[in-house]
Amino acid sequence: VENTIFVDNRNWAAGQGTGTLQNPYTTIAGALARAQYDNDTRIVRIVGDSDTPYLIGLDPFGRPLADGSRFVVPAGKTVQIDAGASFKLRSAIIDVGSSSEIEPRASAALQVLGTPTSQVTFTSWHDDSVGGDSDGAGMVKAGPGQWGGIVFRNDSDVASKQAFLNTISNALIRHGGGEVSVDSRRETFAPIQLESTRPTIIFNTISNNSGSAISATPNSFEDDGVRFGPDIVGNTLLHNSINGLFVKTTTAYGESVERLSVQARFRNTDIVYVIAEN
Repeated sequence: VENTIFVDNRNWAAGQGTGTLQNPYTTIAGALARAQYDNDTRIVRIVGDSDTPYLIGLDPFGRPLADGSRFVVPAGKTVQIDAGASFKLRSAIIDVGSSSEIEPRASAALQVLGTPTSQVTFTSWHDDSVGGDSDGAGMVKAGPGQWGGIVFRNDSDVASKQAFLNTISNALIRHGGGEVSVDSRRETFAPIQLESTRPTIIFNTISNNSGSAISATPNSFEDDGVRFGPDIVGNTLLHNSINGLFVKTTTAYGESVERLSVQARFRNTDIVYVIAEN
């Protein structure tokens, strides 16, 4: 398939692989490193199953896990995750878009393409129920806040205002909502975090996370006449600290409350909106 790099960690005989359909990369880190500098690549496609999870983040000694210390979608590229793939993370986020001006990643996009019978799993490195004892520390139990979340930045998926690529569909997301160091700054992330962007979030189960199941800044609910707000439909929220969508405002000490700077509206009726400041 032209313009696509493939990743499959079950390709044991290939070494690192070359990224073709017949000989895919075996690690996400290798595929993303090539995609970052390969102008011909448009899509990184990740396939897998629940028995062989991808491992992302840092172990307790600060060493990178098998698929790299971080999962950052390169500028202008789309990462597609096939149904059935599984991910175990520790002290890491999946970062889509620019986290700082120093490393711009505009027009990055992520599509999580699970199905009702073959969901994509995102969980803790310590979760032995997916892929067995990956951490080698049988006494450490999975729990809320052991990794961050999937973060959609405000310049992700902006190549066209007519077509929105960012999607999380039919995924199981648990044990996230933790504090992660990004750009040398510690920050707490939601399992799904929207920063002035409008992805499609449908038919997921978000459970056992710290904080809110989903968070979004006010401008994520923009109504520009073409599309209004994110599409959030059919999600199941269980045993999170907040089983709802938290409208996240950033208000510096002594300053006035952050306000909407665009025309916006809430449109989804099957999720609770939580507003702490207004």
